[in-house]
Amino acid sequence: MLLWSSGAWVMTAMLGYGLFTEPTKYPELTALWLAVFAAAVMGTSWIIWQLRGKEIVEVTDDAITLWHVNALFKNRLSLRFEEIESIVAEVDKDTPWWIRQQWGIGGGSIAISHHGRKRRWGIDLAPARAERIAQELRQIVEERLAVLK
Repeated sequence: MLLWSSGAWVMTAMLGYGLFTEPTKYPELTALWLAVFAAAVMGTSWIIWQLRGKEIVEVTDDAITLWHVNALFKNRLSLRFEEIESIVAEVDKDTPWWIRQQWGIGGGSIAISHHGRKRRWGIDLAPARAERIAQELRQIVEERLAVLK
């Protein structure tokens, strides 16, 4: 990802230089320049997230909200308790093993299922702690659903 992001920034700079030195090509290269710049920003956000990011889970009276801090994009997800299908602690099998094992990058140890999809949370959690947190979240959801009904 670091190489990809660096390449995107180099291409952005080269396109910027090209547009500066050949202004007549500007209309032809605008979409390409914007696409490469967007790729560079997204790659940079991902790198910042991996280096300094934190995951936040907030439980309110009727919802659970997950988001990232210390990244350019927050990736906020708010789920009402009725929308949550399950909360389990499990090993991330969706991320290829070589990325998960070699780089320590993955989707997280806790999977929250909703609308037929999963949102993973808790990238750096140990299995025992992930199970304890998942159990606490399930208990909170069950208690709040009982109150809401």
